[in-house]
Amino acid sequence: MENPAIRSGDLRPRSAITRYGVALLAAAAAVSARWLLDPWLENQLPLATLYGGVAIAVWIGGYRAAIVTAVLGYLACHYLFIDPRTAGALTATFVGLGA
Repeated sequence: MENPAIRSGDLRPRSAITRYGVALLAAAAAVSARWLLDPWLENQLPLATLYGGVAIAVWIGGYRAAIVTAVLGYLACHYLFIDPRTAGALTATFVGLGA
């Protein structure tokens, strides 16, 4: 018998743990990809890889999981890749989050 969820194209998992687990993994993968590209990108495009992570999170987990991915990814990228690096204090650099 065919699964109606697959036929309709809705492949989102029903468990909240799975949706938010995917959100955390997507944020971690996006920040890790940016960290690997850091020698070439340096201080430019600190949030570039987050777009893919948010896209994966919204596709699999829905918009709430994508919001979690965006916020966690922004905080991690701000701490790791925006000058002054690892300063610990969030400043008024929220321009990239709204893009």
